[in-house]
Amino acid sequence: MSKFKFKLKLQGLELEMEGAREDIPLMAQNLGNQLTGLLQPAADMASNDKGREEEVALPLTIDHSSADKARTKRRRKFAGSESAASNGEAPTIEWQHDPAKYGNPQQAWNVVKKAIWMIYVLSKETAYSQVSAKQTADTFNKKFKQAGTIRSTNVSRNLGKAKLKSPALVGGDTSKAVVEWFLTNTGTQFAEDSIKEVTQPNAAN
Repeated sequence: MSKFKFKLKLQGLELEMEGAREDIPLMAQNLGNQLTGLLQPAADMASNDKGREEEVALPLTIDHSSADKARTKRRRKFAGSESAASNGEAPTIEWQHDPAKYGNPQQAWNVVKKAIWMIYVLSKETAYSQVSAKQTADTFNKKFKQAGTIRSTNVSRNLGKAKLKSPALVGGDTSKAVVEWFLTNTGTQFAEDSIKEVTQPNAAN
């Protein structure tokens, strides 16, 4: 007894027809002819009298170009985001600085003092309560370049030392891809004292 195995897989099949109502019988016939063409290999196999089991795979050509382009675009976007995260890149933070309230950083300040002042202002004026060393440095350099630029590597190194002090001036959130720094109570007081130096000079004496 001859046997055959037939498998028909239609993936992403989409039919759209348009025309007058009187064209429906003709379109139905054409559609039937198309499906018959797909099934013809199975019919040929059924009439095969070689007495062996065979499997017929019906090739269907589906245009995946649009989907492939979309996937490629998503991969590129993800790769770009992943690369930026691995490099610790983040956009500089924008806000309207109020020198009467926070003063301006001074050239004479060391890296730690500038960074802690910067983190304090950001925590008060923006939604950023903790920031990376690179974001701190980039934002500082963009807004207060006249006070002397600071390097993110130096910010990271010096804040790491400030974290080890007793009591610590800062803490570091290591749960992120890049360490994000935040002020402790001692660090907050340190920043407020720095602000008093430039907004209330007499109060510092």
